[in-house]
Amino acid sequence: MLKATITAQAPSRAKDDLKKATVSHLRRLLNPPQRIMRYFQHPKLHDTA
Repeated sequence: MLKATITAQAPSRAKDDLKKATVSHLRRLLNPPQRIMRYFQHPKLHDTA
C-alpha cells in the first residue's frame, strides 16, 4: 500500500520529497487504528490463522 501511494504521486527527484511523502503516509496510517485492525479481520486473512 505504501509503494502504491508513493508511486501514484508525481515523480520526485529529490530525496527529501520522497522522505516527506513516505513519512506523511505512515503518519496517516498511525492515526486511525481501526483501519489497521480491519486488515487483520479480512476474511482471507482470518482463515489463515
